[in-house]
Amino acid sequence: MIKFIKENSYDIFKIFLSQIALAVFALIMTMWSANVSDTVFFYVGVFCVVFYVYLIYIIVRDYGVKDKPAIDAGRVKPNYLKGLYMGICANALNIVCGIMIFVFGFFLVYQQPVTVTDGAGKAQELYFRVEDDETLYPIDELYSDTGDAVFTEKSVDAPREVVLKLQNQSGQTVPPCDKKGNELLLYSKSGGVVNTVKSGVENWASDLYGIPMVIATFTQAMYKAVHVTLFNNADWFYLVMPLPTILACTLAYYLGVKGKRILFFLPELRDPRSKKRG
Repeated sequence: MIKFIKENSYDIFKIFLSQIALAVFALIMTMWSANVSDTVFFYVGVFCVVFYVYLIYIIVRDYGVKDKPAIDAGRVKPNYLKGLYMGICANALNIVCGIMIFVFGFFLVYQQPVTVTDGAGKAQELYFRVEDDETLYPIDELYSDTGDAVFTEKSVDAPREVVLKLQNQSGQTVPPCDKKGNELLLYSKSGGVVNTVKSGVENWASDLYGIPMVIATFTQAMYKAVHVTLFNNADWFYLVMPLPTILACTLAYYLGVKGKRILFFLPELRDPRSKKRG
């Protein structure tokens, strides 16, 4: 594999740079469409994915076309998996980031409690009000919208900081409610409404998860709309993102060497240099 990388380093790097350029284009399109509507956001995202995969296909097929004469003449032994190897090498960064996100994400699942703070970010003791009653009641118990008790616990190190695990007994995230299932607004002792903000807990896995996430989100920005809309930002989808490109590279090089095309029904563009002088 090291020999293969050395011999094809320029072409692999060209594919990688093309992916970055297309990612920047997709990032701009995604940011624009997100401000229009969810429908536009999704369909622009689908277009970005199709456009991205097709352009990579064109680039790699050209490599196969260039190798075809030498292979046909017997000067070079055919390697029909060359496109596959090039696709894997060009996506090595994305593959590594996807694996790290997927693996270290497991260590963050149960490390995101909800800390209740005021507008200035200061931890608050919690109270609630019931309808048509101005009295502030201290929170001893909270319930989910299905009537299940919501688990609560106070921080030992900071007794005034109330940490809420807004989950029902099935582990689902739920809003705080009273026993009747009415959603509650949470108040500080002064009567101001407080915010519930999810915050990750810094531990040994934080950077190992966060840094690859930032890299993969940028280098594969063309998948963002599909990722958000269809897969709810699932971490495992980062493992899937490199596959369309790798498959496109594999197919493109093979068809290039064989002199075939996917869009065979379209006329082949003629090389102006091949025209006979009249």
